[in-house]
Amino acid sequence: MLASLIRKPKFTTQLHQLLTTLNAVAHTQRHERRLENIRMKAANPREKVMIFGILE
Repeated sequence: MLASLIRKPKFTTQLHQLLTTLNAVAHTQRHERRLENIRMKAANPREKVMIFGILE
């Protein structure tokens, strides 16, 4: 959730500065984007699809 807030232009500088000051940001934005890409590549959308019934 924090990664998505940091990436919004409206909150980028102020929120990131606050989190950095509080030592709450453990990773760089580059690392967060890399992890996000890994999660997207590993995701299987077929697992999320729910079939409600087939009309014949």
